[in-house]
Amino acid sequence: MDFRSFYARFKQAYNEHLKLTETLTVGDVMLIYIKVFHYESSKNKTKDQLHTELN
Repeated sequence: MDFRSFYARFKQAYNEHLKLTETLTVGDVMLIYIKVFHYESSKNKTKDQLHTELN
């Protein structure tokens, strides 16, 4: 359940503010993000916090 909520917030932040390239999917970017920021420390972050870290 935590992962589904995290994915939904991450996807919203990505879709509303980033859309870096059309070759990278939300899932691709999320996997890169998790490698850098680690899932356990990120799973409860808000959409705004995710957006800030993605910039």
